[in-house]
Amino acid sequence: MDGQDRENSGGVLQQLLLARNHSKAAHGRVPQLPLLPEQTPAQAAATAIGRTAETLYHLPVQTESVTLNGASLAEIPELLPEGALLMILQGKGEETGVMALCRQAVAALIEMQTCVRVTARPVPNRKLTRGDALMCAEFANSLLAELATELGGLDGYSDWGDFRYATFLDDPRPLQLILDDGLFRGLTCRLAFGQDQVRQSTIFLALPRAASQPVTPPDPEPVAEPRSGRSLQSLSGRGADLVSSDLVDSVRNVPVDLFAVLCRRKITLGELRSLTEGAIISLPRVTLSDVTLELISGEILARGKLGEAEGYHAIRLHDPAAIADDMAGSSSILPGVEPMSELMPEAISAALPVDLDAPNIFLADSGEDQERDMEEIAPMNTG
Repeated sequence: MDGQDRENSGGVLQQLLLARNHSKAAHGRVPQLPLLPEQTPAQAAATAIGRTAETLYHLPVQTESVTLNGASLAEIPELLPEGALLMILQGKGEETGVMALCRQAVAALIEMQTCVRVTARPVPNRKLTRGDALMCAEFANSLLAELATELGGLDGYSDWGDFRYATFLDDPRPLQLILDDGLFRGLTCRLAFGQDQVRQSTIFLALPRAASQPVTPPDPEPVAEPRSGRSLQSLSGRGADLVSSDLVDSVRNVPVDLFAVLCRRKITLGELRSLTEGAIISLPRVTLSDVTLELISGEILARGKLGEAEGYHAIRLHDPAAIADDMAGSSSILPGVEPMSELMPEAISAALPVDLDAPNIFLADSGEDQERDMEEIAPMNTG
């Protein structure tokens, strides 16, 4: 029976060789054997992870699942493994990403570097430190390089090799401030480390989508000989639109510094020089619901209420339209005084706080009242 199988297999192999040598020789082309199926992105990522662990530490890896998808900045904290080691990755310029290794993965990598084997001991419930991150930084950098090699032919993954380990993060909450707002390419891999697959681990990776997508200029369109002046005008208008679009995108990416101002207080230069650590500065009486959001030039953009959100100072902005409606609908409390909407329409439409340096409309006298007062005081002085 085995001899018959070998005879049949030999016959199939001979047929393939004959097909390679003679099937397309008559047409002057070199015959080709059937091509292997193309590797999927998930398979390529699994290959990169396995090669990294084998090259660095001879660590056996069994990949269970690999997921490549997109994620927004708000979704990243929900995708992180619980209690994971967070490593901030730095790319070209100011581009940043994050890699998260679960506790089981961290334990497997450290055990291979210290004990040269993966044990089945339970992972201690301790807080991961910067030392753990430094022990895993080499694995992170090598994995990024391997992913760039395996996924380099795919759109959006060619620049992954430019990212490297930058720093350690002990709390996931500052991720919203460290990472740029935008779309990210995410990778979630569930795998098992060790000869007996004792460490069921999860690796999560998120890199900016804009950084990974190469910018390819559009193919220039063939410009034929213009037949009339109308074609020239259409081409020139088209170029103006392209320039305008590029300018708009550049302006929108310009950073803007905002300042939240609760109150202002003037002090002397002597008081300023006498300030020391622990000194108490008295502030004027203010309300937390009257905080202004200003530019560096002093221009007021909005106002709101000072509070707290997720452990950070935050400002809940007021609705300018609602404030304007309330101010416009309120009647005057003084007889003979016009409503506020007629006195200051610009301030109401912008919904900005009244400048303290501006004259008070209820206390300032008109020009006619001042002349009448001066006429009444003059005879008294002469008498």
